Amino acid sequence: MNFVLVPVPADHILAVMKWVLFRAEADHKGVGLNDASTTLVSLLRDAEPELRSWLGAIAEAAIRNVPIQLRDLADDRNLTTEELLEAISDLNHSVLDSDRELIEVSTETAIGVSGNTGKIVRLSMPRNFARLIRAEIRRQAPA
Repeated sequence: MNFVLVPVPADHILAVMKWVLFRAEADHKGVGLNDASTTLVSLLRDAEPELRSWLGAIAEAAIRNVPIQLRDLADDRNLTTEELLEAISDLNHSVLDSDRELIEVSTETAIGVSGNTGKIVRLSMPRNFARLIRAEIRRQAPA
């Protein structure tokens, strides 16, 4: 059994636990990065330009380690947030197995300057998938 103990800052414990579970589930189910890679590459080959566009935007944000806001992405693509969330949910259920998500949706509470509170929905994806998506989109781009 290979393992390493590493101190993790309190702010990052949840993210590290998600990553460990993500990797453990992939190893346990026999669905590793290679199987997911094949699925993603075939998805991108058959995808409409609109889907490739917003997947590329989420991938770029994930690579930069800056989650993109759902509202911003929806506005840029002339979609409602509900339409985009539905498309993300459908994609998450169809691309990877049921326990893993290609696009992670997280909700945070934000406090405005005037003290008002609201919810911010952010989108991200695992960096290994983000790199794969970016590379495949670049490969498919016309020269």
